Amino acid sequence: MTGREARLALAAAVCACIAGALSIPGGAGAQSTSYGANLSKTANASFGCQFIPPFGFPGANTCTYVGTSATGESTATPFPGGIVTRARVKTSQPTGPMRFTVVRAISGVTAGFACCFYAGQSQVFTPQANATTAVNVRLPVVNEINPTSGQTVDYIGISVLNPNTAIPANGPQELNGSLGFYPHIGPADTEGRIDGNGTDAQPLVNVDFTPLCGGLTRAQRATNAKLVRRAERERKFAIESQVPTAHASGGAGCLNGVSIGGGSRQGSKAILALACNLSQACSGQVSLTTGGGKARATKAKTVGKRAFTIAAGGIGEVVVKLKKKARRRKKLKVTATATVAGGPTESTKLKLKR
Repeated sequence: MTGREARLALAAAVCACIAGALSIPGGAGAQSTSYGANLSKTANASFGCQFIPPFGFPGANTCTYVGTSATGESTATPFPGGIVTRARVKTSQPTGPMRFTVVRAISGVTAGFACCFYAGQSQVFTPQANATTAVNVRLPVVNEINPTSGQTVDYIGISVLNPNTAIPANGPQELNGSLGFYPHIGPADTEGRIDGNGTDAQPLVNVDFTPLCGGLTRAQRATNAKLVRRAERERKFAIESQVPTAHASGGAGCLNGVSIGGGSRQGSKAILALACNLSQACSGQVSLTTGGGKARATKAKTVGKRAFTIAAGGIGEVVVKLKKKARRRKKLKVTATATVAGGPTESTKLKLKR
């Protein structure tokens, strides 16, 4: 299969993935899930990036393999997008440095299919030979439909970063199993690569994914917000070492545009830990309010607010200056609300102590 035919196969997979996602009822698309290759398959590829299967054309010292869904085991992002929190790869030998790469495909309204673009990457790691290696990651991914610009779907590919490492894949297959890019897709490829080669090897990559909360009812959003807050309390979120991740226990979990991992007091200021769950920078505002609610006669009062910008998929601290009356209180119970363009609003209750 030629590179052009492989790109067309991937384009068809993009459309099929989106069409299937749109048929899912409102709450179904919010369940945390694992998807990708069947890792019970054998990692039997014995070649590295210097070899392009199936015809043995010369490759490069590095490469990226992206599954094209021909086998139905795709790493295409489910609708409506979210965060990949853990990724797995099954390897043969010899092994070497790799990283997971977010590869973007766009099916335009007027410009046709465009593939493939760099949209993010994990840390570099070296997996164990002849084994399945799991890596904790935080990779924002999208599955979007825009009537003007078209359809955008992210895939999780695997980048092999030296010439002496066997591709973590199963093959050969009767159908095209992947697009191979030589050298690997990286940050310089923001304008797209059209040099993908169709191969008969399927990359053995499987991921865990938590979706955004778009498309849910008010009751579903409330239930998921409780699950997220409970999970973050259990994890004792610390900004230096963890990021807030939805955890479903007896229900569905999902993420809002940003997650509020916790808060603390420092003098006249409140310090909040926020994580951006979007594939673009989160620009918005966080506000702190006291009082209010159905059981209270008093109206909610704003005791502080602050605009923020956090990098796509990133975490950061937001410092909010408190109003004078709020500063006097040793224990301050607030509702923190973070509004961000492009994602559902996050709201959580915090206890801020001096």
